[in-house]
This record gives sequence, structure tokens and C-alpha cells, in this order.
Amino acid sequence: MDDELKKYRWHLIEARQKTAESVSKYLLTISSGAIAFSLSFVTGYIKGHSLDCTALLVMAWISWAMTIALTIISFYTSLKSIDVALRQTDRESIYEEKPGGIFASATELLGGLAGFFFLSGVVFMIVFTSINMR
Repeated sequence: MDDELKKYRWHLIEARQKTAESVSKYLLTISSGAIAFSLSFVTGYIKGHSLDCTALLVMAWISWAMTIALTIISFYTSLKSIDVALRQTDRESIYEEKPGGIFASATELLGGLAGFFFLSGVVFMIVFTSINMR
């Protein structure tokens, strides 16, 4: 691989890492904000009103809590993945093995699950709100 291609590859790796970090931070921030907003909505709306389908609200909270937990766990697996990749590089086995090993796979899975739970929470909250705003 020539030097230009190596530089470009390194740039792609850095860009991917920054994007992954940003997505994780946004998921944490938005999920935490969604929980706070929904609590505010419920406490403000509950005065004088009865709530229907509260299980949807609880499911939204659980989904967002799962998003937060999975994102935090993925920070750990990401660090472990980097440690493994560094050891693989030191042993010069990085090209024969999956870079980062099982921790890289776990980080990818956790990121996907965190996104799924975030979107599930949004859907649960939209349905809950639409039922209770009638």
C-alpha cells in the first residue's frame, strides 16, 4: 500500500471513530433528555387528568434507559477493542485477525441495539402521547 493510500485509510479510520463517538454522545444526551421531557410532560399533564395506556410510557422509559446503558457499555467495549487492536498490531497479527477481536463485534452490536431501543422509545412515547392528548 503506497503512502497516499495509507494516509487516506488513516483519515477514514479517524473519521469513522469521530462519527461513532458523536452518535454515542447524542444517543446518551437525547435519551436522557427524552426521559426528563416525558417526566415533565406526565407531571404537568397529570393534574386533573387520568392517563391511559401507562404501559407505553413505562416502555418508553425502559427503552431509553436501555439506550443509555448500552451506550455506556459500548464505551467500555470500544476501549477494550482498541487495546486488543494495539496488541494485535504489536504482534503483527492485525491482518490475520479481526481488528479489536470480539470487543469490536460487541461494540458494533451494542451500538445497533442502542439505536433500536432509542427509536423504540420514541415510538412508544408518540403512541402514548397521541392516546392521551385526545
